[in-house]
Amino acid sequence: MSKILLIDDNKAYCDQIKKSLELKNISIEFETNPAKGLELALTADWDVILIDMVLGHWLDGLAILEEIKKQKDDVPMILISGSNVTNSASEYLNAGVFDYLEKPIELERMLFAINNALNLRRIIKLNKALINEWEPSISKIGLGHTLQKAINLLSSISDKPERLLILGEHGTGKELIAKMIHFNGKRKYGPFIVHYCNDNETDPDAIKLHCYQLFKKAQHGTLFLKEIQNLSKIAQKHLARLLHQNFFGFNSDSSNHSVDVRIIASTSQDLKALIQEDAFLPELYELLANFTIKVPPLRERKGDIPALIQHFVNFESQNVGIFIQHISPEAIELLLQQDWPGNTAQLKHVVRLMVLHNNNGKIDATVAKLAIKINQLLTGLKNEDHHQELKNLFNDILQLKKQTTVNLV
Repeated sequence: MSKILLIDDNKAYCDQIKKSLELKNISIEFETNPAKGLELALTADWDVILIDMVLGHWLDGLAILEEIKKQKDDVPMILISGSNVTNSASEYLNAGVFDYLEKPIELERMLFAINNALNLRRIIKLNKALINEWEPSISKIGLGHTLQKAINLLSSISDKPERLLILGEHGTGKELIAKMIHFNGKRKYGPFIVHYCNDNETDPDAIKLHCYQLFKKAQHGTLFLKEIQNLSKIAQKHLARLLHQNFFGFNSDSSNHSVDVRIIASTSQDLKALIQEDAFLPELYELLANFTIKVPPLRERKGDIPALIQHFVNFESQNVGIFIQHISPEAIELLLQQDWPGNTAQLKHVVRLMVLHNNNGKIDATVAKLAIKINQLLTGLKNEDHHQELKNLFNDILQLKKQTTVNLV
């Protein structure tokens, strides 16, 4: 049963709301004393809180809202006010209110607001459950002293919509780092939306609609724009204008929303060089690059590899339902000796192969060799001119399989 609290100093009004909602199978508790209402809001676990702004008390609705947000920023709050209040709805929404209702309130409008708030609360609870799974794994990933220091700094930033740019070759783990920043920061209970940029969209109205949809999904969370250099020039201009104005909307001013999104963009190319070639807008670069993280290729941070191997083994084991008891030092050493031109993405693929071709729940040097060989077979020999080399490599894999009793899943 969902727990809903109403704080309003008018008992007759509270009784009326309680009776009306109960007819719709919604249970609600109320408190007419503002101080006791604040105490009740802070000491019990609520799914939605409705607060009247004018309470005839030194403690008004906005003050109560601000106190609750300090301790329970994951509880959706709905603010109620009379028609004589001068503040606009957008001012309340920007202050962190989930919805704003003006008296006299139609029952259907209140039901709509409460149901939307309950849906958000369910999403927040689901996010918390996912975070509990993510955080132990993420916290153990080694990223080297410089990268970890940068991420710790970003995680400590307040919940302002800071923008940052992650630079690095393909497969260096830019998305993983974006997730670490999101799940270690104050926005971790909000959505993490990933968008792979492309240059297909050139119609201004389609671009505007797509941006509106993306930012609406990412409100109060993080929007990760992968390979930002792929955006068409028209899309770049619209994104730059949106970030500069700090609001997004579609069709009419009434649908505009203040941007409450952390923007993380990534690129595998030199954006400054693209600016010189007139392929990327300098205005957009300046708006995105408030803070820049350069992710070195895996070959330059081999000290991170053992922790990444363990992380990927845990992830892939859970993914395919195989329990890995042990990874031998010899297997790790073999992986440390590789150059990893495909960076973290290639390492993840090799680890997945090791998990799939494990030796009775263990990953030893033979399993590691087999995984590396298969990876070469799948990724390095795509040209028909390598037919004989491909045949020789396949024979090598057969010989390796004969040397051990591997579980081929």
